[in-house]
Amino acid sequence: KPRHPCHPRSHLLRSRGTEEAGSSATRLSAQAGDAIDPPSAPPASGSGLLYAIWKFTRPHTIRGTILGSVALTSRVLFEHSDLIRAALVPKALAGVVALLCANAFIVGINQIYDVDIDKVNKPYLPIASGELQAREAWVLLFGAGGLGLTIVHSLFGRHIALLYTLSLVIGVIYSVPPLRLKQRPVPAMACIVLCRGFLLNYGVNDA
Repeated sequence: KPRHPCHPRSHLLRSRGTEEAGSSATRLSAQAGDAIDPPSAPPASGSGLLYAIWKFTRPHTIRGTILGSVALTSRVLFEHSDLIRAALVPKALAGVVALLCANAFIVGINQIYDVDIDKVNKPYLPIASGELQAREAWVLLFGAGGLGLTIVHSLFGRHIALLYTLSLVIGVIYSVPPLRLKQRPVPAMACIVLCRGFLLNYGVNDA
């Protein structure tokens, strides 16, 4: 027989149902909050820090840089076999290191200034996840940029050094306010094409 709405047990059941619904809503709200703004991870240490640095360099961009430079160098050597000398190997390897430093500088500065966006869209990146602190990221950034500039100025002459410096400047204006060209489709595309297309190919070929 159905109980009258005013029956004491009916009030008790409704009260319990309301509490359970409130608890469920609270849990769902907390889960949604964690998804949008995930809790900060503790600072990385040891091998964890090395892995965070590796992720900071965005490995998929490293592959493109190495493949492009190796392909261009191989083409030049096939066309000019008289240039093949064992003494040039250390210089070539130093050039690859300089390219990787520029790559780390450009993707690194982008992560530093995109950290709030990355916390939502790319929470696995080391700064957004808290694996790498902002201070550590700046140290890596200036270290990579300084090492790269030192290599090209010392080994490749003024012309290559100017091209290299230009690529770093483009990386800065792409990510850093007030210009932050990545916010505008056409300038953003021009920056990427200029760095990845022209400067990389022309610079490696000329070096």
